[in-house]
Amino acid sequence: MLWVGAILCVITYIIQPLGNQPNLYLGLVLVIVILLTGTITYMQSAKSEALMEGFKNMLPSASKVLRDGKITQVAA
Repeated sequence: MLWVGAILCVITYIIQPLGNQPNLYLGLVLVIVILLTGTITYMQSAKSEALMEGFKNMLPSASKVLRDGKITQVAA
């Protein structure tokens, strides 16, 4: 929806350029906010993914279990 708002602001400026500069500025600010938000979201997602990968590496690959009175090693 922010993209639509930014595009409409720029279109309004193109249709009536004289005295309509605030619409152009608003459109540019909206585009900057969208790009900044997307960048921050991507960086947080990448950090979260790396953290989850670290937890996955901490888990053992095999476990010892007691089955039918015998200790058996199975893949975790």
